[in-house]
Amino acid sequence: LARLRVGLRSSSPILNRVASRTDRGGSNPPSSFSPLEFSREFNPTQVDEALGNIAENCLRNLPRLEMGKIRDGTLVIVGGGPSLKTHLDYLRNLPENKKIICVNEAHDFLVREGINPWGFGFLEVAPWPDALCEEYPEGCRYFIPSHAHPPSFDRLDGRDVVMWHARSDIGEAEVIPDKAPLLVTCLGTPSLSCLTLGLVMGFRKFEMVGCDACCGETTHVYTNRTDENHQFIDVWCGGRQFKTMPYLAKQAAVFTEFIQQWGWMFSLTVHGDGLLAHIHNKLNGARNAE
Repeated sequence: LARLRVGLRSSSPILNRVASRTDRGGSNPPSSFSPLEFSREFNPTQVDEALGNIAENCLRNLPRLEMGKIRDGTLVIVGGGPSLKTHLDYLRNLPENKKIICVNEAHDFLVREGINPWGFGFLEVAPWPDALCEEYPEGCRYFIPSHAHPPSFDRLDGRDVVMWHARSDIGEAEVIPDKAPLLVTCLGTPSLSCLTLGLVMGFRKFEMVGCDACCGETTHVYTNRTDENHQFIDVWCGGRQFKTMPYLAKQAAVFTEFIQQWGWMFSLTVHGDGLLAHIHNKLNGARNAE
């Protein structure tokens, strides 16, 4: 499971036609391309940095992620998508057997809303996550990848931190000094990678909240990213059109393939009415029809 490899085909029967769209609301002439052309894997310019980070961070005296026994509880993965705003009361009233693991800026957003997560994670090699967390709720565990910028670990000194190794095929196994290191498949975005992290930890029941893979009136519940680095595109899926961004379209494609191949291993509820929820409903419908 920890060495799970997801083979991506060139197209998906669920997520199909995509057309370009400018980030200012105008539209270009439609053009077909595969969302699989866009990747959140390591940029080639970041490989040396990532390997250097791994070598440095592995010198830290931190617990490593271990394969866990099957557990009865539910892991609730919380992203920063627009639908998170309408699910805050749901998260506030979760029973004790449902644990929240949040990603990126959703961490501080939840804490400000009075919701203390059980866990937190991100995937980036770049320095910007160094300042992600300004609030540190009691009992939160921080799952930080060994390729992260070292100051990200420094900032969490004294906190409950677990280091994990992402399987990304950049030569990470050669620089990890751990004996028989556990390499966890990286699914390209932190919210999807929480699925594989959760499976390794023994969870077999999952929910996803604020994991939309599309945009509403804003790109995220805590910000609206409209700079030149965030191009908007339109994705048509099962008769519906969704406004999204290239890396989120890739997320939707990876999610589709992952659920098609490995969804039998666990139960999943995707909350909201975004692209990921729509894909999941379509896949469930096709599975039930069989």
